[in-house]
Amino acid sequence: LIKQGSIQLDGAKLRNPTEQITLSANQILRLDKTHAVRVR
Repeated sequence: LIKQGSIQLDGAKLRNPTEQITLSANQILRLDKTHAVRVR
């Protein structure tokens, strides 16, 4: 899914599957148009 560009973190597409990301409060991780989670 990452290579296809369907994963977004706060509206920015994640393209590199090996990149490490740091999550902080109130960020939104969107998997597709219908599935999203808010980090607390």
